[in-house]
Amino acid sequence: MFEFVVTQPIDRPPEDVWRLLVDVERWWLRSNPEHQDLEVRSEDGGIALGTELRVRESIAGIPGEATGRIVELVPGQRITWDAEAAYRWMGFTLEVSEGVTWAIREREGATELSARVWARFPKTLWSRMFEWFFIHVLHGVEKDRRHAATELEYLRSRLEGGVAGAPAS
Repeated sequence: MFEFVVTQPIDRPPEDVWRLLVDVERWWLRSNPEHQDLEVRSEDGGIALGTELRVRESIAGIPGEATGRIVELVPGQRITWDAEAAYRWMGFTLEVSEGVTWAIREREGATELSARVWARFPKTLWSRMFEWFFIHVLHGVEKDRRHAATELEYLRSRLEGGVAGAPAS
C-alpha cells in the first residue's frame, strides 16, 4: 500500500475552486496527458454521493481502467472517489484498490486544494512482487505524485486565468 498528499495554493475563493472541482467532466481529461477517458454515470451527469465514475489513464506508464464511486461528499470541503482498478502491463493484469480525496480549505488568504491519493495491492505473491517493482524499479509512487500534482496545477491555472475558459469570479 502507498499513500501521499499533494497540495496546491490557489488564488481564488474556495467556492470557485469547489465549483470547478465537482465539474469533473470540464477539467479531468484536459488536466493530465495520461488521462484517456472519463465516464460519469449518473442520471443528471452531476457529481453526488454514490455517483459512479469510470476512468482510463496511465500511471508510471502502466495503462489502467478504474471504476469507482463517490463515497464521501462534504459540499465546499471535500470529495472522495474510491475505486477498483485493473492495470495491464507486459501481458499481466493486476487489480488494485485506489482512491483520492480532494479537499479545500482556506489558508493564509488563499485557498489550498489537496489530493490525498492511495493504492492498496492485493495480498497475493504476484501482487506483492508487482507492488515492489512498481515502487522501487518504476518509481511509481513518485510518478503518481507528479501525476496528481499535474492535475492540481491545471486546476490552479484554470482558476487563476491561465487557461481559456476559467470560471469567472
